[in-house]
Amino acid sequence: MLRKLLIGLAAVIVVVAGGLYFVYSNLDSLIKTAVETYGSQATQAEVRLDKVNLSPTTGEGGLVGLRVGNPKGFATPEALRLGEVRMTVDVSTLASSPVIVREIVIVKPQVTYERGPGGSNLEALQKSAAAYAGIGQRGAASGEKQEAGQGPKIIIENL
Repeated sequence: MLRKLLIGLAAVIVVVAGGLYFVYSNLDSLIKTAVETYGSQATQAEVRLDKVNLSPTTGEGGLVGLRVGNPKGFATPEALRLGEVRMTVDVSTLASSPVIVREIVIVKPQVTYERGPGGSNLEALQKSAAAYAGIGQRGAASGEKQEAGQGPKIIIENL
C-alpha cells in the first residue's frame, strides 16, 4: 500500500514539474496571446504584438512591435504603435511594497490623434478600457469607494 502511495505521489510531482516547465518555457508566447486577447477586449480595438522577451529570473523584459488599432468610426488604422518597450524590475521587491521598476524604455513611439464626432480616438480607447476594468468616473471600481493607499505601490526610477 505504501509503495502505491509513493508511486502516486511521484506521478503527481512529475506532472506538476512538467506543467511548470511548460509554462516557463512558453511564457513569452502565453504573454503575447494574453496581451492580444485581453488588450483587444479591453480597448474594443485590435491589439497586436510581434514578440515578447521576458526573463523572470533577472527582472528584464520587453515587448516588440505593440500596435493598438483605432476603435470603430475612426479613419486611421492605428492609434498607437510602439517599436519596443523594455523594462527592468528589481525582482527582490516583487513580493513587497513598493515594487521597484528600475527602468522603462519606449523606443519609436508613434501616436495618432484623431478627432471624431464623439471625441478623440484616444478618449474612446480610454473609455473602453475603463469600462472593461469596471472603473467609474472617479477611478473606483463599480459600487466601491476607493480608499487612499489602496492597491499596489510602484516606484519607477527611470522612464
